Amino acid sequence: MATFKDPAVAGNAAMRIAVDARNLIRARSGIARSIENAVVALSGRVREIHLCLPDELHVDFAHLSRLSNIHIHVIRRPSILGRVWWSSFDLPELLRKIQPCVFWGPAHKLSAAAAMVAPSVLTIHDLVWKFAPETMPLHRRLGDRIMTGRAIMHAAQIIAVSVRTAADLNATFPKTRGKTIVVPNIVRPLPVPESRASLAGLGIDRAFCLFVGTIEPRKNLPRAIRAYLSLPDGLRQRFRLVIAGGTGWKSEELQQLQVRYHEEMLWLGNVSEQRLATLYAHCSFVVMPSLYEGFGYPAIEAKQFGKLLLTSHDSPMADLAGPGTVLVDPLDEGSIAAGFEACMRRFGRVDPLGLQAHASCFQVDAVSSALMEVFMKTQACGFHSD
Repeated sequence: MATFKDPAVAGNAAMRIAVDARNLIRARSGIARSIENAVVALSGRVREIHLCLPDELHVDFAHLSRLSNIHIHVIRRPSILGRVWWSSFDLPELLRKIQPCVFWGPAHKLSAAAAMVAPSVLTIHDLVWKFAPETMPLHRRLGDRIMTGRAIMHAAQIIAVSVRTAADLNATFPKTRGKTIVVPNIVRPLPVPESRASLAGLGIDRAFCLFVGTIEPRKNLPRAIRAYLSLPDGLRQRFRLVIAGGTGWKSEELQQLQVRYHEEMLWLGNVSEQRLATLYAHCSFVVMPSLYEGFGYPAIEAKQFGKLLLTSHDSPMADLAGPGTVLVDPLDEGSIAAGFEACMRRFGRVDPLGLQAHASCFQVDAVSSALMEVFMKTQACGFHSD
């Protein structure tokens, strides 16, 4: 078995990390946010970070190029087939030029050719294709299944972002047990929120509960809306349902519900981080009854603002979210409706300090140290092959 040793490297301050940053060529998403947050945190701990991309950085992440020790490497391959070529040929060639101490695949992807150049760390966020396949388009389901199965074979170390993800991964691929470690995503504080009055122009004129996320089947939003609409009139009229999130796959049902029940619910689409912080700050509670998640940023962001969370009892959020969480059966509209009612009756009687203390476990200092430990161990152990 080959090993990778660089006698000039001694400790974090001399470490050079290369990153498969292909997720940063599109607008900010959950996984892209996790990469962005980690890169910013690690930039203060290592000598160099090299972001390798098959296209230009999206404007959402342009600020990364302004960090002094971040180096951007772009070989443009805009087509789907071009990305396959980039992963198999361009990326390994870039790595040979960069000569990193560690190569990081932060989003399920790691080719054999890339893993042969430097010891590699792979992050697995979820196994939706295995445990909730009906919530994915067929081409993505098949692609993720193939790429994940191949990637884990080449990784020296594997990061799972939650205990649930680690359990799902180890159950599906037993050989990963000895090289899997749980390191949650970094959840950075959002900007300082604006006043409640700033929401009036959006049509938010009373107390509201908040859903945050891309509109797709996995988020279980239509079922949650029907549960909300089944509530007694008195409760529903006190709390409007506000939805913040862009259009994903199969959002037609939500569009129909929005037209029909526009007095009860409000869909804002994508919002800025400033607006998101303001929504969190002034909502009564946060709703996230997903069918499947690997991590779930809104679960922790809700707690950063001291808010109650309604979420699924069989998801990672049940373990991650900590105190101030109301658990429901995501397949049972009656259970979700009961969860809505419980939150509506409890929201003013929750001590936010305990919730915020729990959320601090996911901030930069706590998580970046664990992430660095994985990279240091990978560098020391060298290459791995199953």
